[in-house]
Amino acid sequence: MVSTLAVLNMIVTTILIFGLPVAVIFFLRKKGIITAMLAGSMGFILGSQVFRTPLVQLILSSSYGQAIIDQPIFYALLLGVSAALFEFFGRIITMFYIRRRFTDKEHIMAAGIGHGAIEAIFIVGLTYINNIMLANMINNGSISNLLSETVTQQMIDNLIIAMSTANPWIFLMAGVERMMTVVIHVALTFLVFQGIKTKKYLPFFGTAIGAHALLDTMSALLNLWGVSIWIIELFVFAFMWLAIYVIVIIWKRMKQSEYLQEVSP
Repeated sequence: MVSTLAVLNMIVTTILIFGLPVAVIFFLRKKGIITAMLAGSMGFILGSQVFRTPLVQLILSSSYGQAIIDQPIFYALLLGVSAALFEFFGRIITMFYIRRRFTDKEHIMAAGIGHGAIEAIFIVGLTYINNIMLANMINNGSISNLLSETVTQQMIDNLIIAMSTANPWIFLMAGVERMMTVVIHVALTFLVFQGIKTKKYLPFFGTAIGAHALLDTMSALLNLWGVSIWIIELFVFAFMWLAIYVIVIIWKRMKQSEYLQEVSP
């Protein structure tokens, strides 16, 4: 049986992830917010799903693929650096599109949230909808209906054991982690925007790519080394606070710039 707490945490995580875009639209009541979020989402889809994922799969399926997988550091670097580079180019596309129509700080934030929210939906949201249905089938005894030529009894037994013995709080932590990464994506989007706006490309672009690569590489490496998930989440938590600091600094600069434009003759 999958515990009631585990199922409840799955539901809460799913609500958090799919409810985030709705909450943003409600609270950031400004013209163009939906467009900015959609632009941010498309930036992620183009950078990560359309270009990065096929390239990583191609590399791992090549003659060097197994050698990379066997070396945790190289494998983590491949995942982390590729994510940072391709999602950076996705942000560039997003920012050039947004700057033609919207340049307010709220729009840049919405673009970052759109980037992070669609990633959360792809990575966790869709998976957790499936997990909730599987947990319900396990608890009502209908899980055996999944038996087929491709789904064996051993696979079903392994699924039951995995979902029944997992720490229930892990399912909630997945949602919390995605919310933390959304904050980080907002900060990275602000950095890219500032690089374009000020034309100081190297410091802002370099920081955005480097920070993203460090976060993803270290998270993957710690996971490959078998480090406790709670320690990995603490690492992400610390990164989130650095992201908040970046957001606050850039937000204040943009607010001051908007004020100067309003009072200038």
